[in-house]
Amino acid sequence: VLLARIHEALKPGGVLGVVDHVADPAMPAAQAAFLGRIDPARLQADIEAAGVVLESRSDMLRNPADDRRVSVFEPGGAESADRVVLRFRKPASP
Repeated sequence: VLLARIHEALKPGGVLGVVDHVADPAMPAAQAAFLGRIDPARLQADIEAAGVVLESRSDMLRNPADDRRVSVFEPGGAESADRVVLRFRKPASP
């Protein structure tokens, strides 16, 4: 429902930026959500399913040393977490 509302709110050509904490791709989605994390592939797929297209990604907040099994809600967890930065665009109307 949230992604459908975001799609409605974006004007044609509008941009959606997403920054989120990375989960281990092998981790079940419910466990990742409990830790405040998400698999970037799932995040991208969910947003694209709402009709918004991935335009670019950045590695500027990546941290390969992050233990993706640790909650980002732990003290210092969010600051040192591996994060994904994605830029999506709503296609222009035909």
